[in-house]
Amino acid sequence: MLGTIVLSLDSIFAGAALRFFGLRKKHWPLAWRTVGLADLAALLIGRGMSGVIRAPMASCQQATLFAVCALVAILLGRLCSDRPRVMILGVAVLFSIDNLLAGAHFASLSSSAFVAVTTGILSCVMCVSGLHAAATIAVYVRPRVSFGLASVAVVTAFLVF
Repeated sequence: MLGTIVLSLDSIFAGAALRFFGLRKKHWPLAWRTVGLADLAALLIGRGMSGVIRAPMASCQQATLFAVCALVAILLGRLCSDRPRVMILGVAVLFSIDNLLAGAHFASLSSSAFVAVTTGILSCVMCVSGLHAAATIAVYVRPRVSFGLASVAVVTAFLVF
């Protein structure tokens, strides 16, 4: 069960990054639902594709994958700030790559379904927490600083989790 919490922790950073990238409050329900569903779907897709994904990945390959995901998320936040749905979907998919890799290592479908649903719900809650925390901080910072904080949140999420 501790693993599901760890798989959901990056959703705090996803919510914070979305808010710092300029996501308006009216799009928050779409954001947390999309992040939760992306994490849930990634775990199940990873389980379904376990034969393809289960191949061992060196730590440098995994770091490169996460670094590229972080870079794409930052570029997406910069270039798609006027298209919130694209930004939400892109960030949700990029932040669920770790769940895709984790889903490939589940032993049975029933255990992965339980973990996927739990992770999806926790990801929704974590994303809402990240959105609210970033909104509290964003009141006190300038837009350029806000983008810098979003970039820090993205890099932290991918390099730590």
